[in-house]
Amino acid sequence: MHCQRVCPYDKEVKDWHEDRGIFTEEETAYLLRGKYTGTKAKAMEKKLKSLGIDLTIFPRNLEVLLPQR
Repeated sequence: MHCQRVCPYDKEVKDWHEDRGIFTEEETAYLLRGKYTGTKAKAMEKKLKSLGIDLTIFPRNLEVLLPQR
């Protein structure tokens, strides 16, 4: 994240964020687990798709943004 904070190309958008929805602790834990099968996976994929987020990429990005566990 340091590279993105100091990059001159990112200066216009470095503080930009967009609220796309709320995830419960259970949903967040599910995304971080990395095993997506069954009806729970289909429900999560549907929720993410409605927000314009991809299930195959979002968990990786989420992990980078959260404090180290």
